[in-house]
Amino acid sequence: MDASKMKESESTSIHITGILLLNPFNPSVCIMFYYSMFGKDMGKLTVLVNGVSKFEISPEVDNRWRRREYVHTINCMFFCWPVVEVEIKATRGPGPLSDIAIDDLYVGPCSH
Repeated sequence: MDASKMKESESTSIHITGILLLNPFNPSVCIMFYYSMFGKDMGKLTVLVNGVSKFEISPEVDNRWRRREYVHTINCMFFCWPVVEVEIKATRGPGPLSDIAIDDLYVGPCSH
């Protein structure tokens, strides 16, 4: 998100929708990505799964890439094919120094 072209509290999102084949012995979806948030006017980063906010990331004190992982468990008794909608939403802070970057995004079955 390039904050210089946005107004305060304006947001932009990455939307991912997919149908996943999940094993009933490990019915979970992993969301993993790297992010960078740095600037004195930083906003926030919010992750939603199926329209429900799961967590928010606040500004960091240093300028480095960080990894975040979230495991979303699905109620599944046999093999199932749930539709999973993931939204990663970046919201601009009060000033132009609030750029947010996302990289190496993975949404899929958990391997562990």
